[in-house]
Amino acid sequence: MLTGRSPELVSVLSLSPCMKVRLPAMQDDSLPKRRSIRLRGYDYSLPGAYFLTLCAHQREILFGEIVKGQLTLNQFGRTVREELLRTAELRAGVQIECFVIMPNHIHFVLVLHKTLQSKAGDLPVAPTARSPRGPGSGTVGAIIAQFKAASARRVNQLRGTLGAPLWQRNYYEHVIRTPKAFAQIQRYIAENLLRWAYDHENPACDRKEADDLHSILSADKPQP
Repeated sequence: MLTGRSPELVSVLSLSPCMKVRLPAMQDDSLPKRRSIRLRGYDYSLPGAYFLTLCAHQREILFGEIVKGQLTLNQFGRTVREELLRTAELRAGVQIECFVIMPNHIHFVLVLHKTLQSKAGDLPVAPTARSPRGPGSGTVGAIIAQFKAASARRVNQLRGTLGAPLWQRNYYEHVIRTPKAFAQIQRYIAENLLRWAYDHENPACDRKEADDLHSILSADKPQP
């Protein structure tokens, strides 16, 4: 369910508590060093939880306005929200666990269940094993590409700019490895609207506060 006073306001999906999580017995050195945005050799079709951030093209303010911690989505923002929710509705085994739409970017947690057999209430956390398989159908990258294409097509129809880019070419992702990180990312998403005045993506901000997201993700390592 959506939290907030009306569908036009805060677009944060209700956050469910992190329950039991099955973690693979993998060491942290099983992960390659990051030389690019993606983890080299990682299979992004594996069941698990993924934290994702997509920015509007040139970080343009497109989706709405934040006033006193409340976001009023415009028609472009509402369209993006609809397409994000449809991402899970149209795909078996795909869940949008939580999200927030900001004026020029979105944060969300994508959960792939796929072949993962879990009990009711269990929360899958992405395994950390490397795989030789590259991106393909059913991967996080394919799902994001389809969402970006569908939302861009609809938004461009609304603003009369067919074929214009809506999103930055790439996106940020983080494979969530621990229940603690999952809970911290949930909280970060839920509180993100309140941070807008000092957000690194806010072009009107001339004073950048330290963002605790980096420390959260840096500390997200599998337990031995």
